[in-house]
Amino acid sequence: MRTYLYRAIVHLSKIIGTWVFLVFAWIVATGFFMLFPMRVNNSIRFYQALFPGRSWFYHLGCAWSQFHNFTDVFFDRFMLQEFDDLHYTSEGMEYLEQTLQKKKRRYSFDVACWELGGGCSPFEAEPSGQESAPVYGGKA
Repeated sequence: MRTYLYRAIVHLSKIIGTWVFLVFAWIVATGFFMLFPMRVNNSIRFYQALFPGRSWFYHLGCAWSQFHNFTDVFFDRFMLQEFDDLHYTSEGMEYLEQTLQKKKRRYSFDVACWELGGGCSPFEAEPSGQESAPVYGGKA
C-alpha cells in the first residue's frame, strides 16, 4: 500500500509539480508528530538538555522543526532520484581519495547530521552573552 501511494505521489509530482510532494511530505511529518508522542517527548527532552534556560514551548517548537526538517532531506533525495536536471558540484573529494589511496590505514570521519538541530542552532547564545559549546564537537 505504501509503495503504491508513494509511486502515485511521485507520478503526480512529475505531472503537476513538486509542490504535491512537499504537501504530502508535510502531512506525513505532521502525522508522525501527532501519532508518536513518545518520539516527540524524546525530542523535547533532548532540547531541554540542550537549551535548559528556554521554555517548554521553545523545546516543543524545536521538536516540531526537527520532524519537519526531515521532509527537506526527503525532498532533496526525491529530487536527486526522480529528476535528471539537477546539477551540483562537489569539492574536496579528490583530496580524500588521494589520502585513502596513499595510506592503507583505516580512517574514521565524523559527519554531523545538522538536520537533528531542527532549525535551532547548536551555538545559541547563553544568557550571559557567551556562546555555548557546540553540540557535535568542533571549535566553539
